[in-house]
Amino acid sequence: TELKYSAGKLEMDTLIVGCQDMTYTERTLTICNPTSRTINVNGIATDSNHFSWSAGATTFPKALAPGECITLTVRMDVLDTSRTLLDTLRVASDELCTGAGIIPISGRIQDVLGLLMPDGTTRFDSLHFETVCPGMISNPQTYQYRSLGPDTVRIDSILFSPNFYGL
Repeated sequence: TELKYSAGKLEMDTLIVGCQDMTYTERTLTICNPTSRTINVNGIATDSNHFSWSAGATTFPKALAPGECITLTVRMDVLDTSRTLLDTLRVASDELCTGAGIIPISGRIQDVLGLLMPDGTTRFDSLHFETVCPGMISNPQTYQYRSLGPDTVRIDSILFSPNFYGL
């Protein structure tokens, strides 16, 4: 490959579902032309919509002069469920070596708490209460919280909507 990349792969920080303090993570990638000829960078793309990228004011196609560099910022936004995301950043250019410009990207989004059924293994998807007549107590339902990350989670309060209690 003729272009030089600051990294052979991009590994994003783990994002936590529901965390308002860190809703995205970014990594930069610098692409330089160390050759004695101008190389045209025709475009940059990813294979999915899990990651986005920007190059500031740089537009493509871009003629990258000898010794010139461009810096990309690759971003991953938090989603609403745990998953590992994999993608590829593809840099299209007129390099002499075809197949160059392929940078793997990976990132992880992690739930903090899992809500499980009483058996402790089945994920909780909904809670069904039986029909209750006015003035009667409903059949209590149980479920379990489980920490899904490496840290200890302490629950100090549970809030209910004022409309939670029926008459």
